[in-house]
Amino acid sequence: MLSSLIETAEQSDDTDGTNYLSNIEAAYKAKSEGTEFSYDFRDVILYNLGVGSKRTDLPYVFENDDDFQVLPTFGVIPPFNAVAPFNMADIVPNFNPMMLLHGEQYLEVLKYPIPTSGKVVCEPKLVDVMDKGAAGVIVTGTTTKDAATGEPLFYQEGTVFIRGAGGFGGNKAGKDRGKASATYKPPSRKPDVVTEEKTSPDQAALYRLSGDYNPLHIDPEFVALGPSPSNTHHR
Repeated sequence: MLSSLIETAEQSDDTDGTNYLSNIEAAYKAKSEGTEFSYDFRDVILYNLGVGSKRTDLPYVFENDDDFQVLPTFGVIPPFNAVAPFNMADIVPNFNPMMLLHGEQYLEVLKYPIPTSGKVVCEPKLVDVMDKGAAGVIVTGTTTKDAATGEPLFYQEGTVFIRGAGGFGGNKAGKDRGKASATYKPPSRKPDVVTEEKTSPDQAALYRLSGDYNPLHIDPEFVALGPSPSNTHHR
């Protein structure tokens, strides 16, 4: 999706008269051609390190460990460069990547154990668009399949909140997306386990090498152009 985001930013303009509601309906029907993504044990290790694995966590950092594995959240990585069948600038007004926030992420692991190497195909689609008045919200769903067998490995939905991109007459409330939009009430008791982790200040610099090349999380000059100059990386 990052490649699509960059392309969208280049095509974005503020031309009046755009029928965003018609564009949204057309985008719902658009089909992805699929984008291939290949990975091997080095990509798995890099990802695991990028989300906090340590050198002593051998199942996550040593390819010859008997229990070598990829963390389930690796499923969000293949779609980063998947080409979407729509442009964000066509479905919300005033699109500006500097005003975009990653709002929600939903992931289903459809095959387990997850292969530690392989070639997959990612197929994004438009799931929902909301008009929040002062902002627009776009939900993209992506199915990641084994390139050889067509077997689904992951399904994910990513939600972006784009300030200044509302007011186009769209729905204010989102669709019922099943588990992805369900509200879960935690049990009214103490947690079974409490774990505290501290992220390294340099962790985003490592994590981005797995595919999230958004300069917002590494380039201070780029960050300074946005409304949140201290948000240099995920924490």
